[in-house]
Amino acid sequence: MENMHSGSDEIPSVDLMLPDELRGELGRQYADLVDAEQVKSISLRYPVVSVGDVVTATLFSSGLIPKISVFDLMSERGNLSDEMQSALLSMPGPVTEIKNPAGVLTAQLCRTLVHLYRLQGCRKIRVIGEEDLAGLASIAYLEGGAVVYGIPGKGMSCIISDRTNSSMAKSIISRMKPVQ
Repeated sequence: MENMHSGSDEIPSVDLMLPDELRGELGRQYADLVDAEQVKSISLRYPVVSVGDVVTATLFSSGLIPKISVFDLMSERGNLSDEMQSALLSMPGPVTEIKNPAGVLTAQLCRTLVHLYRLQGCRKIRVIGEEDLAGLASIAYLEGGAVVYGIPGKGMSCIISDRTNSSMAKSIISRMKPVQ
């Protein structure tokens, strides 16, 4: 079955499910922890893509508006406060809503990330479902970006989507299974 993701630089044309055997690989910490001031410094050289509600709110409250902010209005499976939801939704830039179930990376989310990254200005993606795998897709397909994501209980981490990191992320995506 051709799903246009195995060993390819192509954006997936089908929705992909994260198999259990890859969960541990994604749970590893791939980069050092960073704080908002370090991300602000990084943003002088790279466009920032934030993944996660707390990460995005932290960066915004420090004065940094990411090029793309991806959030689901939940934090560690719980509802965000009304105040934090309002803050995220009122950040500059239009919001695009995408459905993306937990444990799945939808083709639509990947295409939307790439499309918005190419546009001028700041953009927001509100995921209906779960946004966690948006970080993997951002590292894979948004070369030249600084992808900032949360590590529960630890803080924020940042990975620059260079050729090496993009290739690593694409390798993981190529081992995901098409949703049946």
